[in-house]
Amino acid sequence: PRLRPVLPPKQVPKVRRWTGLAVADLDGDRATEVAALAEVAGRLFVLDGQGKVRAEEELLRNSHWVGLAAGRLYEGEPPVLVAARNRRRSVVVWAFDGQALSYRAGIGLPEDGPPLLAVATGDLDRDGVDEIAVASTQRIEIFRARAGSRHLKRMVAWPLPEPVDDGAVGAAYLDVVQGTLLWRSPAGRLYQRPYAGTPGWLPVMDEGPPVSWAVRDGPDLWMMRRRDPVLLHRSL
Repeated sequence: PRLRPVLPPKQVPKVRRWTGLAVADLDGDRATEVAALAEVAGRLFVLDGQGKVRAEEELLRNSHWVGLAAGRLYEGEPPVLVAARNRRRSVVVWAFDGQALSYRAGIGLPEDGPPLLAVATGDLDRDGVDEIAVASTQRIEIFRARAGSRHLKRMVAWPLPEPVDDGAVGAAYLDVVQGTLLWRSPAGRLYQRPYAGTPGWLPVMDEGPPVSWAVRDGPDLWMMRRRDPVLLHRSL
């Protein structure tokens, strides 16, 4: 089957740059939500599978937001959304309750640190909850959420074998059969890092892809063209 266009309604603006796309059942209703991050416009949208806007959050504009990921950071709860920004450097977690987005947790990063490039999630140590992986030009850092806390905990940092000028992550998902966290992208270099005995793969690309795309826990592929808000869907 071919990709099927899902046209968001008029309240989704025609932005010049979509920098993140994540797919998950964010409110526990057994239906898929699609979250899209517009970096320059400073807006985060949650759509249903037909492109209807269910929630919108205004973010700090021109903050160089990188990526968007959905992960099960809290045991027994639906997935949450994660993104990072280079202006007022931080990693931020939002929850969606079916009606609105709300701040759940975060952590500030040193302002003099290397530029951030990408964000992904996955259960790296097989404890049943996901960790957050943030890639910069010089290293990959792992963070963990804690129940009852609005502060993320920094676990470990891995230096890259060589500096990377630019990059992006297309999608991340957990291969439950092999027990391996895979970061996938249309093209790019792969870096492997062990975490508690589980191999992780992170592609850091010389140039970002023309689309953002996401796969999570199912046979559906979602894509968002970078220069307009047309959402594409394909059942694999």
